[in-house]
Amino acid sequence: MKKHAGSFDFILDTVSADHDINAYISQLGPRGNMTLVGAPEKPLAISSFGLILGRRSVSGSNIGGIPETQEMLDFCGVNT
Repeated sequence: MKKHAGSFDFILDTVSADHDINAYISQLGPRGNMTLVGAPEKPLAISSFGLILGRRSVSGSNIGGIPETQEMLDFCGVNT
């Protein structure tokens, strides 16, 4: 991970279990973003310095389940 520190613009985190999110935030470059779509049972501890000093951000998205995914695929199929 040291080799890639600060090199990613975007990381999509799909992990639904407890994990060290700060290890991944350090992989983001300046103004990089990590988007969370997994929902761990307990809140994740995020170091504010890892965000502030690197001008990084963390966001979340509710991607939905199978019916929502099928609706999106149907929409894309009709509108391409």
